[in-house]
Amino acid sequence: MTSAIFSLLLFVGPLAGGLHRTSSSAAPHPTHPQLYLGLGHSQPVSCVVWSPDGRTLATGATDHTIVLWDTGTRRPRATLSGHIRAVVALIWSPDGGRLATASGDPIVEGLDGIGDLFSLRWKRGNGFLWDAITGRRRATLKGAAGCVAWSPDGKTLASGGAESKTGFTVLLWDAATGEQRCALDVGGAAWRLAWSPDGRCLAVIGKKNWRDETVTVWDVQTRQERVRFRRAYPGVLAWSPDGKALATGFPDGSVDLLNAATGKPRFALSDGRLGASGIAWSPDARALATGYANGSVRIWSAADGKSKAILSRHRGPIRALAWSPDGRQLASASEDHTAVLWDTKTWGARAQFVGHTAEIQALAWSPDGKTLATGSVDGSLRLWNGVTGRLRAALCGIDGGRDWVTVTPKGSFIGSAHGRDMIQWRQGERLWPAGKFRGQFERPDVVRKSLLE
Repeated sequence: MTSAIFSLLLFVGPLAGGLHRTSSSAAPHPTHPQLYLGLGHSQPVSCVVWSPDGRTLATGATDHTIVLWDTGTRRPRATLSGHIRAVVALIWSPDGGRLATASGDPIVEGLDGIGDLFSLRWKRGNGFLWDAITGRRRATLKGAAGCVAWSPDGKTLASGGAESKTGFTVLLWDAATGEQRCALDVGGAAWRLAWSPDGRCLAVIGKKNWRDETVTVWDVQTRQERVRFRRAYPGVLAWSPDGKALATGFPDGSVDLLNAATGKPRFALSDGRLGASGIAWSPDARALATGYANGSVRIWSAADGKSKAILSRHRGPIRALAWSPDGRQLASASEDHTAVLWDTKTWGARAQFVGHTAEIQALAWSPDGKTLATGSVDGSLRLWNGVTGRLRAALCGIDGGRDWVTVTPKGSFIGSAHGRDMIQWRQGERLWPAGKFRGQFERPDVVRKSLLE
């Protein structure tokens, strides 16, 4: 019998055949079959979010669709269609029964010295409210664009508003009915939203133009602006878990830690590095992780603003940061196609996740902290053991999630009927049809075992 030993790598995009799988550690053995999907389709994954109960993983992509993956079977449970533009934001309701999504056309107004956005606003877009159980659309959030955020009590949705003749607003929606409650005139295009943990305030990054940007904090009940903080090019925004501080990051590498009640700076965190591209608070609010354009991650003390550690492993700009639910691990993702798992006690690298063939844009921990999901521009979703760093499986939606294939590191696979038919096998220079090695590699039992390891 031909050996089945090989590791998995996904190629998606402008390559012949679309999606290609080959060895991720060394040059492929000339006689080992490599699974190959001949697709004329690519769908960069732009966002990944676990449901509160951990049973469903939602992915949004630039092909205008959302796929709901059953994390028990690793099969798509539903594909949500209706957006006519790239899905750029999605969020679960606190009870997990609903999902809010937003799309939009971005307008870039300025670039910094390393090619990152100075400013971005949304020209067109819509949002939808979905029933997460049936996959049916419950309401259309007309005019919602670019960003969406659910209040902690699940009763209110906030969204950015697309550009209109009257200017720019943040829209507040009744989450039960999908009806618009009110609009906050934030004075600029809203492209970052964050609710305070108690749900009383909403922080907004708004832009009038690429040189006039502000961070504002609004009292949602009175609809009054409580705090205004003006500085050029705020890019990232995050509340501390205790709601006492607000962190904002800037392309010059600095991060301001603000008193959430007064808006006055508590600390200015800066070490001369360019491009603060990500911010993540530890679950206990004692530490803050910031990612930079040079691929480094810095850990700061929230008590005194002093640097605790510098983490250097990536070779490209940081695109996402995520603490594990228990705070014992920090995951970072980069344009270098990898993610790294850091031990927050020693700040040593526990594992580096290799296999994606394009930048990783999204990270999401399962609620129990046992699984880390990574979503990439290569169109794949990968599930990793959050303790050992082992790859459990790669999930790939085909044609907007209407078909699918799930593959383990050793090549065992399951898939939809049409997805299985799209598989081909490359052995040396020869390409074989789907049925050639199907009996050897189509192993639902092995896939299930791999997902549990």
